[in-house]
Amino acid sequence: LLYDTRTGNIWDEYNDKNHFKGEELRRTGDEKKKATIKFKVNDLKSVTPSPKRKNLTVNISKVKGDLDSPNPLNGSDFFSFISIGEFKKVETNKYYNQDEINPNWNVTELVENDLKNVSISIEVFDNDKNEWFTDDIDDELNINPNHGMNKLNLTYNQITGEIRDEITGQIYGEQGEVVKVKGSDDGNAGEIEFVIN
Repeated sequence: LLYDTRTGNIWDEYNDKNHFKGEELRRTGDEKKKATIKFKVNDLKSVTPSPKRKNLTVNISKVKGDLDSPNPLNGSDFFSFISIGEFKKVETNKYYNQDEINPNWNVTELVENDLKNVSISIEVFDNDKNEWFTDDIDDELNINPNHGMNKLNLTYNQITGEIRDEITGQIYGEQGEVVKVKGSDDGNAGEIEFVIN
């Protein structure tokens, strides 16, 4: 098969036919070892792995907290900064006036295959800046169970799949599972759920 990334056309050299992205294709083997498979071809990822590198994705599926509690009519305006390895941290989009969100924030970076441990940091803030109050400081949600810290500093082991606290070594979970973490009671405590793949 030949896939044209510009048009989404899929050219079947064997059957001399043209197909399209997302179309279900079926192939059957010869009579002696006959088997049938069904598959689809979709868009390629914007970052392409190589034999020495692979994609590592952090997905934040839930954030909960109340950073506007003095005013019961106002919810939090959450956004996040996520960094993987040595790459620059990425700012996510904002969710306004909600104290519990399911944002589906995704950040993907290419990391070296032979790198045993990858550092990951997650920060969550309540947006307090606007066109009238540009000097306001964004409140940070406490999502770290360790006292005196707000953001999560994690270590992801590419061999075992373990996700640990970078400082204490506490295991929070493993690759592919939903990791749930609550912040300490130092103030602005919140909850977060995420997956690393």
